[in-house]
Amino acid sequence: IIVGAGLRESPSNITQTQPTVDFAPHQINNYVYSLFAQDTFQIVPNRLAFTAGTKLENNNYSGWGWQPTGRLLWTPKQHASLWGAVSRALRTPGRVDRDLNLVGYAPGFTPPLFVAVAGNPHFKPEVLIGWEAGYRQLLWRQFYIDIATFHNQYDDVESYGAVTLTFPATPYPHTLVTEYFDNGLRGVSNGIEIAPDWKPANWLDLRGSYSHLKIDLHSKPGFDQAAYAATYEGSSPEHQASLQAILTLPQSFEIVPDYRFVSSLPALNIPHYNT
Repeated sequence: IIVGAGLRESPSNITQTQPTVDFAPHQINNYVYSLFAQDTFQIVPNRLAFTAGTKLENNNYSGWGWQPTGRLLWTPKQHASLWGAVSRALRTPGRVDRDLNLVGYAPGFTPPLFVAVAGNPHFKPEVLIGWEAGYRQLLWRQFYIDIATFHNQYDDVESYGAVTLTFPATPYPHTLVTEYFDNGLRGVSNGIEIAPDWKPANWLDLRGSYSHLKIDLHSKPGFDQAAYAATYEGSSPEHQASLQAILTLPQSFEIVPDYRFVSSLPALNIPHYNT
């Protein structure tokens, strides 16, 4: 049985140097307290094992949250294993989510118009429920293949939320439109990863990988955040592939040629590239 505890302190001291960017309060100490436990049960010795555990975490912004996991590992024969898992994870809110105040000027309006993006004191942790499964086998001498798939369910994903319109009189009359961060999105991601590993000779190791990712997010009831969802969907590559050779030469000398492909990121206007 594995048990433990943790404490993380993050002091934050900010000096505002631009009137359009601020965090309130300027000084704060954020704390994260955690407790965790895990155990593995041999259901069928050397064949079927079940691992269960959880992590309890407390932070300044959202209080206590639990992150459990359950995992099965089945070894039907030598050099072959099949596994599956389901886990819950949380993204702890940070200062940007809660404390930011970012102001921009929109020209061409009378009275002057300013647009602000502001943190939300009620911002909640983002929630992930992840389902995973994989298989690994030695197909023939010195050739392994790994295949893994996953289905992730997201809730309370960060987006924009409420908009307020005010008319401050200082330092001069102007219009201020403020949009607050909120938890306005939910959705899923699905993917598969394939990773072969072949060692045809003592001096040569060939490794490859391919991954496919599909993200689908949508607005929660009461929100209209299709544009923000498209930013998430288009900011992660749909396809990635790599190929690597490790040549071990005499005198402890190695040569490692490496090739990598990453598909485009349309939300960021980044085309696909090869390295």
